[in-house]
Amino acid sequence: MADLKIDIPYGSGYQPAKIPERQLLTVVKPDQVESLLDFAGAIRKALRTPKGTRFFRSIMPRDTIAIVIDDKTRPVPSKELLHALLEELLFSGIKPENVKIVIATGVHPPCGREDLDRMLGPEIVDRFMPINHSAWDNEELAYVAMIGKDKSFQLRINRSVAEAKIRILTGVISPHHAAGYSGGRKSILPGVASFENIKKQHGIRPDRIMIGKLTDNPFHTLAMEAAEKVGVHFIVNVVLNHQGQLAKVVAGDLVRAWEEGVAFCDKVARVTVPECADIVVTSPGGFPRDINLWQSQKAISTAELIVKPGGVIVLVAECREGVGSQDLENWLRAASSPQEIIERFNQLGFTGGSRKAYYFARALQRAHLIVVSDRLSKDTLKGMLLTGAGSVKEGLEMARERIAGSPFISVLPSAPGLIVDVGKPC
Repeated sequence: MADLKIDIPYGSGYQPAKIPERQLLTVVKPDQVESLLDFAGAIRKALRTPKGTRFFRSIMPRDTIAIVIDDKTRPVPSKELLHALLEELLFSGIKPENVKIVIATGVHPPCGREDLDRMLGPEIVDRFMPINHSAWDNEELAYVAMIGKDKSFQLRINRSVAEAKIRILTGVISPHHAAGYSGGRKSILPGVASFENIKKQHGIRPDRIMIGKLTDNPFHTLAMEAAEKVGVHFIVNVVLNHQGQLAKVVAGDLVRAWEEGVAFCDKVARVTVPECADIVVTSPGGFPRDINLWQSQKAISTAELIVKPGGVIVLVAECREGVGSQDLENWLRAASSPQEIIERFNQLGFTGGSRKAYYFARALQRAHLIVVSDRLSKDTLKGMLLTGAGSVKEGLEMARERIAGSPFISVLPSAPGLIVDVGKPC
């Protein structure tokens, strides 16, 4: 039978995958959801008809405003969101000098001027001078409250956010391998929280894949409690369709608007596959989701759900900024086996890269991992318990060598945007 050609997102372009028709089990894509034709109009409508609040009627010209935005690793139309949001705020009488834009970096590297110009446009950058949050700068952190089940968690967040009269969160709602779904409360914790706070949250043992799950999810519960204690006055979140286009804008109350977005995201993202595959080719969906190995790992968590034990996961990710975390690289290099990483994490908890290392170890205990990247050398990956390949063709050849007979192959062209249910247990 003929080979089927499938384009796999890679950086700003694609890499071709040729798979015999008889071996292709499924290409996992959600149902088509149309994009919003009037992008700017949809944002303005959401702002003017917010869910669960009359926010713009309550603000006063003298109020100080902190707007939290996602960093460069998230595919958020921040320029368009901020343009509409700032327009509404200034129309309400807020002075530009009373508005601060804070980038929710979590433990990610700060955004440089080039990043900011691309994300927001020079006009917004020059006028509002966005601030990169630093989780390690104690002088720029402020105490908020004690949270957690035993109230032993000292919540500390970015001072500009904590001291503002009004706090607004922006971001994207998509399936998330730890929080269930991104967006909403995640802009506070981990977004603008202290490293100690992030360490405690990320120290929760990630032994379960929590994509699309909020019930009994301690990562989500802690993030929501943190956001509610801080006091979030308004959120503007978007949901993207499978093509990365704007499909939904939600605005309003922290909980009600976000839950509306989550329900729509679930409709966009949830799919069912008939059974598990011997080989799963997975991609984060191109730039910026595959900007580095740290971010690209999220595509592996989805692939774990549909690969047979002892199978192979082929991760297709450009990783133009390399591994993305020296601590992650150190954790993977220091280990002689996946189990060693898991045992070390259980002893030390979160150190920056340890949770990501745990995710890699969890996947490696289920399947062999091949990383297709022309930015990460095979020697570098080998030292991190991973196998490198220069192309999808080479990666598939390596995968087939490990599976006897005629393996079934599934493809996840944009894995982090999916919530996958399996018809037949692996």
